Amino acid sequence: MKARIGDYLQRGRIGSLVGAMALMAVVLVGVGPSSAFAASSNAKHCVARPNKNLTKCDFAGADLAGADLKHSNLKDANLTGANLTGANLTGAKLPDANLTGANLTSADLDGAKLVHANLTDADATDADLVDINGLGADLDGATFTGADLTSADLQTDNLTGATFTNANLTDANLAAATLTDAGLANADLTGAGFGANVASGITGTPASMPINWMLVDGYLIGPDAIIAGADLANADLAGADLFNATAGGANFTNANLTGANLNLSVLYGDNLTGAILTDADLADTNLGLAELAGVSSGGITGTPASLPTNWSLIDGYIVGAAANLTDAALSNADLAGLNLTDGILTGADLDGTDLETTNFTDADLTDADLTDADLTDAVLTDAVLTGTNLTGAALISGMTQGMVSGGITGTPASLPLDFILFDGYLIGPYANLTGADLANADLSGAGADFFYANLTNANLDGADLTDSEIATVNWSNTTCPDGTNSDDDGGTCYYDL
Repeated sequence: MKARIGDYLQRGRIGSLVGAMALMAVVLVGVGPSSAFAASSNAKHCVARPNKNLTKCDFAGADLAGADLKHSNLKDANLTGANLTGANLTGAKLPDANLTGANLTSADLDGAKLVHANLTDADATDADLVDINGLGADLDGATFTGADLTSADLQTDNLTGATFTNANLTDANLAAATLTDAGLANADLTGAGFGANVASGITGTPASMPINWMLVDGYLIGPDAIIAGADLANADLAGADLFNATAGGANFTNANLTGANLNLSVLYGDNLTGAILTDADLADTNLGLAELAGVSSGGITGTPASLPTNWSLIDGYIVGAAANLTDAALSNADLAGLNLTDGILTGADLDGTDLETTNFTDADLTDADLTDADLTDAVLTDAVLTGTNLTGAALISGMTQGMVSGGITGTPASLPLDFILFDGYLIGPYANLTGADLANADLSGAGADFFYANLTNANLDGADLTDSEIATVNWSNTTCPDGTNSDDDGGTCYYDL
């Protein structure tokens, strides 16, 4: 070719060196749809051909639609905004290449190497990306609608805002990839590898998920998941596998974690207020500084690595202040000295339980079974004992100010000082008998001590309070023994017996 051009120059058929160079460019580029594209920066080296060394070539904005670049080396190449629609990039080497905004629609990149490549905002709709190596690539905002990414290696990739609608990600490796705000509508994630992912705000419902993984409220939930600070309030995480997950500072308020695997997970400082942890696995779980008020449990397995101060795991239940122990089966358990302030123990089975010095301030023990329970010196200030079974229970010297009762069954082994049990009510100093129905009660000679008792809205119509201490009672809308109302009698029933 060079000889021909030289011959033309010698014969004067082309009048200038510029004309000769133009002719050479035409020959190199060629004509027709199958011609190779020559990059403007280096027309001699950067020709778009298969098996070509195109390292650092500048194809920015180039029209390479249908180009054959099979097995070409495009390391550090600039393909910004290039049109690669339908291009053959099978086995191509594209490490550190810049494909920002490139059009890869229906392109074939089977087995291509895209390590640390930049595909920000690239469009790979319906592209063949099977078995690509995209380790550490930046795919921020890229589109993979309908693309085939079977067995693709996308470890540590930035997939923020990427769209995978209807994409095939079967057996793809997405470990440690960032999937924040990614779209996974109808994506096939069968066998995909997750773990240590930063992922929130994910949209769409995948056609399938890997075993032990689920998508909940935009978060990827599974083994080794990173959901620190995640807002999963009210989330249904029943049966979730969060083995070794990092979830420090997450919000699980009222979340359902029934049967969840939290083995080795970090829930340090998490908000688990009102969460359900029934049958959860808490082996070596870090719950230090977690907020557990209102948490319900039972059937918990494993021993946590840490619990908040004054919280305990007893017989499968998380026990502490404001714990929800509704219907808890804690018969014969040792709860002595625990702080159960504001606890919910409605219907709890505390038969034979050691509750000595236990703090039940403001706790709800409605319908609890306290048969033979030892409540010696227990704090029952403002506690609710409505409907409890006190058969054989020891209630010696406990703090009882504001204690609510009614409908109590059984005969206690002992009662607090100056208290009596009458018609299901514990009557004594500072007792809260608001709304109590003591109509026609015969308390004569019983020595009932109503010292500072609260009889607001109580009904004492026809009651005999002979020998009862009533001088300091809190009367308010109380029906007096003579049928009058305390509010109409100077705010007292003292003179209306």
